[in-house]
Amino acid sequence: MEGLKETPDGLLVKTHIRPSSHKFDIKIINDLIVISTKSIARDNKANMEILKELKRLVKRNASIVSGATSKEKVLLIENCSIEQFKKSVSSG
Repeated sequence: MEGLKETPDGLLVKTHIRPSSHKFDIKIINDLIVISTKSIARDNKANMEILKELKRLVKRNASIVSGATSKEKVLLIENCSIEQFKKSVSSG
């Protein structure tokens, strides 16, 4: 899958962010991972919500590798495989 790549550090996730949605949601649409946040894209609020919710869903630490001020972000989820990510997102 193009949007997900396993590395020695964890799983790199290429995402498109949709801030100011009515609920937090992660969808895999074709090879694109779309994350909707309730928070606005100001004062780092959406980024903080993304990291908090990923930790809750996947039970792993996550960080923003690139795109902190962009709607296109690359996230790193520590010690996570593609299968674990998909299972956590689909059951979340």
